[in-house]
Amino acid sequence: ESNSNTSISILKMPTARRAKRNTQNDDQDIEEEVSYNHEEEEQDDDDDDENERSRRNTNTTKPRRSKRTKVMSESNQTDADRRALRHNQRELHKKMTNQSTDLPERMADVQSDAFEKIRGENNKLWNLVRYTREAVLDGDNVNVISSRAARQVDKLISVPRYDANRLANKMKAKCSIRSGSNSYNTFDWKTFGIEAGSC
Repeated sequence: ESNSNTSISILKMPTARRAKRNTQNDDQDIEEEVSYNHEEEEQDDDDDDENERSRRNTNTTKPRRSKRTKVMSESNQTDADRRALRHNQRELHKKMTNQSTDLPERMADVQSDAFEKIRGENNKLWNLVRYTREAVLDGDNVNVISSRAARQVDKLISVPRYDANRLANKMKAKCSIRSGSNSYNTFDWKTFGIEAGSC
């Protein structure tokens, strides 16, 4: 009986060792897998940090400023250029205000393109302005252009209107009477009340 137990224990020893060895291998595989997952998480965190820094750098980048227009003496505009510009500005002003042509009326007409053409011409001249003297002439032209724009608005708005002088003359002709030997007419308020009727 003791011999049989001894033989059984001898048979069981390798199996136990193999089981222990398998258990150790499983533990090692688990540790390696945990370590690998941890390294992957650290890599993901590093990528997230890099993306965050890149996004912040993009947001904090200042937009480029447009080039500043040089004016006055910095513009290097010659006196001849300025004289030519003022001449063109004055000619444009004369063209807009000359009542002998139909341009002022066409500028006030909503259906005509004369207003847009004149405005575009004035804008081109404005792009050449570098000194105050020419800026004043541009302001005069803009004033004329804005008055034509206001007339366009008036034409777009249909509001009943009447002429006060014409109304007064009509009332005088209708409600005036000659009084006695006087050579002038007096206004008859009674007749006016009858014509107006009850309010």
